[in-house]
Amino acid sequence: MEFGWMILRMMAVLAGVCGLAYVMLRWGVRRFVPGDPTRSKRLEVVDRLGVAPKQSLLVVRAADQVWLIGSSEAGLQMLGGLDAEQWRREKVADQDESST
Repeated sequence: MEFGWMILRMMAVLAGVCGLAYVMLRWGVRRFVPGDPTRSKRLEVVDRLGVAPKQSLLVVRAADQVWLIGSSEAGLQMLGGLDAEQWRREKVADQDESST
């Protein structure tokens, strides 16, 4: 009978440890890691346009440069650079149009 209680107590402690680990990984990490750990400050996908089921065009900003990149099953292909200032102005104009 004592062996049964020992197993039951061990299962309860294991469930408590697993629950605590889940809570810490789910909510506790956000308190100790500033910002979004998956988001880069220097590299950002600014816009994305799907052109086929597994193909898309990406506008990527890296530092002060803006690039047009093609994405497909075969990989990524740099299609060319864009004028960063013109891209910013057009993006602001598009946002102004959608807000009115």
